[in-house]
Amino acid sequence: MTFHFDQILSAETIAVPPSGGLNVHAGLLPEQRGPTPTLHALLTPAPRFGVTLHRLTPGIDAGPILARAEVTLPQGISGLAAAEALHLAALPMLEQVLPSFVAGAAPETPMTAGPYRSFPSAAEFRQIRRVGHRPVALADVIRALRMRV
Repeated sequence: MTFHFDQILSAETIAVPPSGGLNVHAGLLPEQRGPTPTLHALLTPAPRFGVTLHRLTPGIDAGPILARAEVTLPQGISGLAAAEALHLAALPMLEQVLPSFVAGAAPETPMTAGPYRSFPSAAEFRQIRRVGHRPVALADVIRALRMRV
């Protein structure tokens, strides 16, 4: 299982677990494909956030969808805090999906084509700020520094 993993796994690696692999994507697939869905959501004045559980394939965010939910987050949330909140929102979804996934009986919805959005450009980061959002807030940095590992 991967969470918000921005690397491509080979078919051989994905095939190691008997049930295959599962990814928790902090965005609404297929519309928010790519490694930074929360940042791309912030490019709009009224961002839409959500989380998607999908089967891993060698393609980027291309595997069948097992669960998907739109999540309402607080106004003014940063991109980093949004990603954290979406990962936490995925936990109850995982509790529901994992037993049938491991048993090889999870219902799957084929992934339809959607735009791929790579890491935001410098211009897109400026746009996020222009529409009144923040990629990272000072509170995010302070929370990360206080974390015990």
